[in-house]
Amino acid sequence: MKEHQKESALYLCDPSKNVTCQKSICQSQCVLTIKVECAKADADGSPVIVYKNRMEALSSILPKENGTASHGV
Repeated sequence: MKEHQKESALYLCDPSKNVTCQKSICQSQCVLTIKVECAKADADGSPVIVYKNRMEALSSILPKENGTASHGV
């Protein structure tokens, strides 16, 4: 993965690692983080990537041309 892709990835958040987050909506709406050090790890210890880049994430939640939104998480 290219370095700029790593910087723009969205990871599955581990609230216990993300001590700087206020956690006001964790587990109900917000489950993502941009901080790799706050990501949940898979069985191999690698961070769980939900979106490889933020544009992919935005395109999944922004309304499509027909007026509907796609929810990809």
